[in-house]
Amino acid sequence: MPHISEAPGASYTEAVADYLLTLRAAGCSEFTLNDRRRLLGRFGRHCGSRLGVSASDVATYLADLDISHNTLAQYASTLRLFFDHCIAQGWILQSPLATLPKIKQRGQQPVDPLTMDEIRRLLEAASPQQTDILLILLASGLRAGELASIREPDIDWVRGQVRVRGKGGKERTVALGERGREALRRQLGYL
Repeated sequence: MPHISEAPGASYTEAVADYLLTLRAAGCSEFTLNDRRRLLGRFGRHCGSRLGVSASDVATYLADLDISHNTLAQYASTLRLFFDHCIAQGWILQSPLATLPKIKQRGQQPVDPLTMDEIRRLLEAASPQQTDILLILLASGLRAGELASIREPDIDWVRGQVRVRGKGGKERTVALGERGREALRRQLGYL
């Protein structure tokens, strides 16, 4: 299959930098920017950093990835949005994904919770600091990244709650429970 013709004006690296700048201006999080940078960098290494790639190049790249279906759908979506940006900038005439079928994400698969025995073994194997972190995560249901982003003003010690900003900047309040609260106090040096 022939390569999609490139219009003069930007290299792949410059196009990625411009796309990331556009995402930053749109308010995307640092996590999202880093994820897109990593994904587009990996794709660029696979395709030799050419901006004008074919549908076959993209299909081969996606087929060679050893990732879950939903992650594959996310990768394809990121590439589609990147190449749409390149079209809008006049750097390519057609997206290499234009002829490829869209990969739809499947619904979330239920996650089996840890058994009490699994929790006990985790806590026994952990260092004191890791134990505190595990207790906070288990007591609150926080994601590790959410726990890492907690700051002092986010904590309501009286109610035993923390305000967290999750995916997409959504804010919510989470109860810690007594063991989670004690573990957080230890981690912050209050006990």
